Amino acid sequence: MQVTFTARHFKATKPLREYAESEVTRLKKYADGIVGCDIVLTQERNNHIADITLKIDNAKLTVSESTDDFFKSIDQAVDKLERQVKRHREKIRQYRHEKITEVLASPENEVEFE
Repeated sequence: MQVTFTARHFKATKPLREYAESEVTRLKKYADGIVGCDIVLTQERNNHIADITLKIDNAKLTVSESTDDFFKSIDQAVDKLERQVKRHREKIRQYRHEKITEVLASPENEVEFE
C-alpha cells in the first residue's frame, strides 16, 4: 500500500508521521484490495484536522475528523475508515452472493431427471 503524507500550515514531526502511517496500515487486515492512502493533516487555529482518503479496488473512501489534537483526529478518522471498509467489504460480498444465486437459479442451469 502506498501512503502519501501531507502536512498543511505546520511542520509535522517524525513521530506524528510514523503514527499516522502505522494507524492507516492497520486497515490492511480488513481489506485485501487497498491500493493507496492519502493522509492530509491541517492545522487551523485550535483545530487539528485529519483528512484520510483510502483507495480500495474501484472505490474511494474518504473521512475527515477535527479535534484539538492530531493524535485524536487520526484515531477517530481511522476508526471511521475501519467501519467504512467493513461496510464496503460486506456490500461486495452481498453483491457477489446475489450474482451467484442468480446464476444458479437461472433456468439454463436446471437439470431434468427422468
